[in-house]
Order: sequence, then C-alpha cells, then structure tokens
Amino acid sequence: MWLIIMAVCRRFGYSTDMLVNPTPEAIKFTQSFEYALLSSASRARLGWLLLLLPDRKLDASVAYCKSYIDGYVASALRRGKSQERAYVFMNEMLDSGASHSQITEQLLAMILGGRDTSASTMSSMFWELARRPEVVRRLRAEVAGLEGRRPTWEDLKGLKYLNNVLKEGEFTTP
Repeated sequence: MWLIIMAVCRRFGYSTDMLVNPTPEAIKFTQSFEYALLSSASRARLGWLLLLLPDRKLDASVAYCKSYIDGYVASALRRGKSQERAYVFMNEMLDSGASHSQITEQLLAMILGGRDTSASTMSSMFWELARRPEVVRRLRAEVAGLEGRRPTWEDLKGLKYLNNVLKEGEFTTP
C-alpha cells in the first residue's frame, strides 16, 4: 500500500502527508484503490459473465479514487504549479491545457501504472540487496540518522543514498 502513497506524492509534486499523518480520506483512498485493483483483476477473468455480476463496491471505490484525486487537481488549478522540483507530472498536465477531468484521469492512470512498475523495481532492488550486504550496511547507516522516528517527506528527500538505490542507481560503496 505504501507504493500507492509514494506514487501519489510524486505525481502531485508535493507531500500529501500520507506517510506520516494520513487523513481518513487518504486511508479511504488507499483502501478504495486496493479494492478496485483486486476486484477488477478478478473480474477480468469473468468475460461476458461480468454483465450478470455488478459490483457496486467497485463502482464506489473507483468513484472515490477519482474524487480524491480531483480534489488535488482542483487545488493545483487554483494554486498553480508546484515548485518542489524541476519535473512534476501534474505541472506538465497543467501546462498542456488539459481539462480538469483529463488531468484527473491521467493522474489516476499514472498511479495505476506506477504501482506495478514500482513493485517490479522493488523486487529487483531486494534481489540486489540480498546479494550486496555492503549496500544494506550503507542504507542502514543512513536511515539510522532518523533515530527511530518515522521519516517525513523532507527526510525522505534528504536520504540521498536511499533515493539512489530506489532509483536503481549505482550499488557502489564509498
């Protein structure tokens, strides 16, 4: 579930505070998103039988996910572009002249697509970490600087080695 949270933060260009202080709406979003993914994957196997088995919870989950993201799009349209880093997907959508609903749909598609690629990347990363104990030691040393507390968005941005590992950077030791 935290992969979804990270994907949301990266697409919006600023922290949604879902890692440290999730709102009830954020928790409902992650639960709705998970349900929609699992349900639609199961239902895809049913073919034409889908017509006989409506899933109101799936419909409600998809509607909630769209409305949750729509709130951030509306806020970005009022506020303007995030200046947190050079490239932010939502900024590009704002600049493109896309409509409010198009931006919402594109963000949802990016989060959906980013979930599987993130899972695949994480699998590869853990495979590599299992074979590279020196990288694990360096990661642990960097994370130890948090002194056992949960990281904030700012903390995560400051963990340079961790970010490089997550971006499939070099697995080198100093």
